[in-house]
This record gives sequence, C-alpha cells and structure tokens, in this order.
Amino acid sequence: MTSEDINYNVIIETGESGIDANVILCIFGDENTTTNLALRTTKDGSDAKFDANSILEFDLKAIDVGKIKKINIGHDGGEGTDQHWFLKSIQIEKKDEHYTFTANRWLSTDKDDKKTFIDLLADEKKTPPLSPVPKKDQATYTITVVTSSEEDAGTKSGVLMTIFGDKDSTKQFQLTNTKQDDKALFESGKTNEFEMELDDVGSINKINIGLDGTGVHPTWHLKSVQIQKGSENYNFSAKKILNESTPFIDLTPTPARKTPSPEPVKPEKARSHTSEQKIPPIKETAYKILICTSSEQKDIINEDANFYITIYGQKDQTKKLYLKHAIISDKKNLFKKDDKTEFEFKTIDVGKISKIALGQDDSENELVWHVDNVTIKRTNETITFNAEQTIGRNSEIELLPSAIPKKTEITYKILIRTGTSQEEGNDSNLYLIIYGKNGQTKKILLNETTKTNKDSSVKKNDKVEYEFKINDVGKIAKIVLSQNPNEQTLSWDIDNITIKRNNETTTFNVERKIEKDDEVELTPSPILKKTETPRKASKTVDTTSKLVAKTKGKH
Repeated sequence: MTSEDINYNVIIETGESGIDANVILCIFGDENTTTNLALRTTKDGSDAKFDANSILEFDLKAIDVGKIKKINIGHDGGEGTDQHWFLKSIQIEKKDEHYTFTANRWLSTDKDDKKTFIDLLADEKKTPPLSPVPKKDQATYTITVVTSSEEDAGTKSGVLMTIFGDKDSTKQFQLTNTKQDDKALFESGKTNEFEMELDDVGSINKINIGLDGTGVHPTWHLKSVQIQKGSENYNFSAKKILNESTPFIDLTPTPARKTPSPEPVKPEKARSHTSEQKIPPIKETAYKILICTSSEQKDIINEDANFYITIYGQKDQTKKLYLKHAIISDKKNLFKKDDKTEFEFKTIDVGKISKIALGQDDSENELVWHVDNVTIKRTNETITFNAEQTIGRNSEIELLPSAIPKKTEITYKILIRTGTSQEEGNDSNLYLIIYGKNGQTKKILLNETTKTNKDSSVKKNDKVEYEFKINDVGKIAKIVLSQNPNEQTLSWDIDNITIKRNNETTTFNVERKIEKDDEVELTPSPILKKTETPRKASKTVDTTSKLVAKTKGKH
C-alpha cells in the first residue's frame, strides 16, 4: 500500500449460482483507475467463496480514483469450464461516498450474452447498503516467545504466526510490537511478549509459527511459545531450528492451565479431561512434488524466486508452500527448460487431494515460468496435474488432477559410429533428444549414461555405445543432437547413429561434424549405411535422410 492508496469497502451479492474461479474487479473514476483487484480474501481474512445466495465483504486498498464512474467485474472461468456465476449486485464505499451497481445477470460463456466480464455504471437511485458481513468476536491474546540461549539462536527475519481453535482460526499475522516496545526481537536467550487483538478462535488446539525469510540470518532456534487468552494459558514446546528448508512448524499445546474460577464448580466426570487433551495431534505428511518445466522456458530463474504451491484436499488445505524453502532434489537444474525438479515438504495432511494452485508472489523481476506438468506423491497416492501454462509476476493458476497414466520407461541402446576426421578426446559434451509418436525424452547428456568402455576416449572410425532407461516415446520420428556452447570440448565427426528400443532398430545417417554451436535434427534413414569403408565426399550422402543444422545463437 502506497501513501496514495485508500480503503474501499466492497460488498458482493451472489444470486442463484456461485463460482469457484478467480473474481477480478477494476474501479474507474474521474481521476484515475485501479489495477485489476483479485478478490481472494474477505474482510475477516477467510478465503473468498462466491457460493450461491452469499454476501461477501472485502476491504481493498488501491489508488484513489476520485468519483467512481464505472466498474469492470468478472471471472477467469473460461470456455469449457462449468463456471456460471449469477451476480446480483456490488456495493462500494470509499471515504463518505456510497455506490451501488446492480447486475442481476449471468457471467458465463454459456448463458445470456456469453460474457464473463462486464462494465457496470452506478445506480442513480440511492439504495440502502446491504448489511455488512457480521464481524467476528474478538479476543485479546498475550503471546510470549522464548528464543533458545544457544549461540546464533536468534534471527533478524520477521516472525509470522497463525492460531487455530475449535471454532475458528486467525489470519496469519506478524509479531512486531511488544508490550515493552523492545527494539531487539528474537535474540539469543531473550523473551519477547506481544499483546494482540484477534478473532476469537475458541479453545486453541494448534499454532503455526515461522520465518518470512527476510534479513541477513534467516535461521531461528525457537525454544517455546506461551499464549494467554482470558483465563486460559497454553504452552507450546518447540526446541526446533527454523531455516530456509523448514521455515514453518505446527505446534500443539501441552494441557492448558486454567486459573481457578471465582465460583465453586460441581465436579463432573466429563471435565476430568481438558478440551486440549481430547484434540488429537495434528497429522502431518510428506509431499514429494515433481514439477516439469516446459520446453518453451526462456527466462533464467534462480532458486530465490517467489514461486509457491498450495495443496487443497477433502479435509483441509496447506498454506502457501514456497518452493525455495523446500528440500530440493537438484538445484543445478532448477526451473531449466525441459527439466524437472523434486520439491519435498512436510506439512498438514489435507486428505485426498482435490486441486492445487501454483503462483508467484509480487517481485521486482518480470519472471515467467512455463510449467508443463506437476506430479505429487504422498503415502500411497500419486496424482498428476497437466499444466502447460505460464506463471508470471503476481499471478496464480489452479490445476485439477489429470487422468493420464504414468509414462512407461524402456531401455534405449545408442551406437555412434565416428568418421575418419574424428579427433581423439572425451565425450563429455554431446546431448541427445529422442522424439516419437508418444512424446519426447528430456535432453540427455550421453556421457552420464551407461557407456561401453567408459574410460576410453573417442577415436576416428570408432564405435561408441551408450545405454539408458527413460520414458517410451513410441516409434521414433526424429532425434536432435547438440553441444553446450559454453563448454570447451572436441568436435564430433559422426558417420551414423543407430538406436535400439525393444525390437525396433532405427538408423540415422549424419556424415558431418558437430561443432559446439550446432543443433542437428535428423530423421531416420531407410537403409543402414555400411561404414567399414572410409566415407567419401558429399556425393555419397543419402538424400532420403533429412538433416537440418541450426546454430543455437540464432534462435
């Protein structure tokens, strides 16, 4: 929020049919226009659900547009989706001005004029505002945080917390101002006390606490947390180190100690156990998330990018899980074209997974990530999500499970025959991609596969054999050979290549050198060329074999 931003109180009334797509609002005035405002979180901090016959209230912050002239509102549930929203009305209050916009129409690709976004002018007739969404009961929480006394236990990062109870949960909040106005927070061996006015969650059964990753030392050794709410005291023993790989943890309380009631209470058998004792511990599970980056990826993305995933299930949903905080299988290939990376998180068990959201928080860089697909593994469940979408700055996509069988893997045997001009050297820089009727392989560095005579160098008139196991692309249609232009290596002089998969043998006549800037595309040759005799000039080239050479720097 900038110094020029103001508050807009927005109330949206849905009619006979709701929607679960993203709803977006833009406000036009006589002085300015807001950006597109995504209506995702209501005024009370809960997720916006535009259910049938619902009224939702939002507290938005945006630039002052002056006198409001019109609004544009709609949703991103496009063609082919079951998203039919009947919008009744919108009311907007800014400063002392009140505006009503009557819609009473469908926003759907199948109904009325098949529009999902519409412009609305304010009603001329003054109408009383809708009743705002009732405010939740508030409670005062005194939160005491103890940092371990071990060396380097403190942190300069911001500390965030969410409180969960048997009636409700708070929105995530930051622990900033202590009761004593401490200037130094979360230092080694220190105790900090905070007093917060928050939604009344009832009896507390869990908290989530962690770091926002800012500061020069995003590591924190948390000893314990105590929360006093009314007459109830809750103790949370942590003794955990929070860092970039585990930035947040869930903590459950030890049995609460209540202050004595001023009036005698008759003993009841049911009260021999506190409510906290009856609540089962929060169940956590490990999620292994394999994300494949598309072949269309162009931007170079570093590991600190603010990409996240949220997992939704039948029982619950996770918070935003930032990929940079996960246990990452291979940071070398992170977000790279035609590559995949596994991210591992341990967090709340959401039950059977129903959907996921992938997004990127607002950042200074205009990064775009092309995501091909996502696979999530947990316990005995494996779910695939086809994406084939891009995630830009400050954007989010939702994905539903895809009914696609797991790709089968088979063994490929590659035989490369070198020519008479082959210089002697190592084979550390030759890449191969195989294309077939069922798809393509990733870019394979042949030197990292199983090789016959692994330690021997490449020579002229030589045979070099490789073997690897990868997804079955079906009948082979073409291959692409290339080298990394940033690496110094020998030039390959290749006569032909033979690939064996199952009972199929495919031969490609090459008859050329491959330099470090080349990318060579080959289609199969119908006849296996004899290589026992030295290759002659270009007169012997098999014209039935298609060959296309490209220079990487030109595309």
